Amino acid sequence: MKHAILITAYKDFQQLANLVEEFPADDYNIYIHIDKKSKVDENIISKVSSKENVKCIERKYVINWGGLNHLNAFLHLSRIPLKDGENAYFHVITAQKHQLYK
Repeated sequence: MKHAILITAYKDFQQLANLVEEFPADDYNIYIHIDKKSKVDENIISKVSSKENVKCIERKYVINWGGLNHLNAFLHLSRIPLKDGENAYFHVITAQKHQLYK
C-alpha cells in the first residue's frame, strides 16, 4: 500500500517541483491542487506532471489559505486516491516553503 500525498500550491512552483522529487514513486502517489488564481509557469507544471507518481494536477478552486475552499480542495483531492484503492495513508501538505522567524 502507498502513501497519498495531497498538496495544495499557490506560488513558488519551483518549490513544488522540488517537493515532488522528494517522494519516490515506489511508495508515494501525489495529488496536487493549484490555486485557480495563481499564475503558473507551464514548463514547471509539465515537469511536475511528467513524474510517474503524480496522479493528477487540478485547478478547481480559488483559495484563501485556511478558508472553506482550501478545505474543499483537499476534499476534492482525497476523493481521487480513494477510488483507486492503492493508498493506505493520506498526508495533507502545502507546497509553500515557510521560513521561520526569530
